[in-house]
Amino acid sequence: MASETTTIQDGTGQQAAAIVLGLIAVVIFAGTLPATRHAVTELSPAFVTLGRAALAGLMAIAALAITRSPLPPRRDLLRFAGVAACLTLGFPFLLGLAMLTVPSAHGGVVIAIMPVAVTACAALFGNEKPGPRFWALSVLGAAIVLVYTASHAGWSVRTGDIFLVLGSIVAAIGYTLSGRLARGGGYAGWQVISWALVLALPFHLVGTVAVAPAEPPQSISVMAAFAYLGVFSMFLGFFFFNQAMARGGIAKIGQLQLIQPFFTLAIAAVLLGEAIQLDSIVFAILVVVVVAAAQRQQVITPT
Repeated sequence: MASETTTIQDGTGQQAAAIVLGLIAVVIFAGTLPATRHAVTELSPAFVTLGRAALAGLMAIAALAITRSPLPPRRDLLRFAGVAACLTLGFPFLLGLAMLTVPSAHGGVVIAIMPVAVTACAALFGNEKPGPRFWALSVLGAAIVLVYTASHAGWSVRTGDIFLVLGSIVAAIGYTLSGRLARGGGYAGWQVISWALVLALPFHLVGTVAVAPAEPPQSISVMAAFAYLGVFSMFLGFFFFNQAMARGGIAKIGQLQLIQPFFTLAIAAVLLGEAIQLDSIVFAILVVVVVAAAQRQQVITPT
């Protein structure tokens, strides 16, 4: 029997709630690049990647135990493994490598290419059907980001930009898998990231010990940045984002990340003293206009 579908309508209470949840997640995720850039000044990208996931995994065990959440069925384990591979390993590691060579304010705008990747993944294996206008706006947003990247790199590609683009694709796959589990798998948003973290925890713990620095960081701010990555970027942010995708659709909520550069630019300026150039603000405004237009389009999504 063909699966029933529904069209997500703008202005409904559910869609408004999804947007609010998505924006909260975007604000949390916006701190990821500045925190990663600061953390890798004294810690290796491998330790930051594995250590923050291990920290989040320990919190996930506690949350699942306190709520007495039942074990997921075997049929869902492969999807949880995919979420873990993409969002707790692949994306953070590529992000850490990128932050060794590019400023976080620059990276915050480059990574805004992610929504078009999310749209593609939602259409390919998320069972969603974005319309032509939605696709056009997604491509437009990506084009704006690519122009920004090329102009700031002297119309040449930096190594950090390659890592950011690859990371965006990996994250988009992870978000789509998470959205499907939260929407049709019967899991709350926090349960999706929690089970993914727990499934990968043995690997993350062993890896963290293997790449741990000989001496702890000397800077308290570096330790605070690392803690932020584990508690907020890797754990709490997904509580809101996964639930938002379950309510509002993967493609539409993914488009909200086009707004993320605004917050990343501000955080990088306040915490790291990075200069905000006028063209960065202009490009950020352009992508906000694009995401506002995308939210007014219809996307067919399974119930």
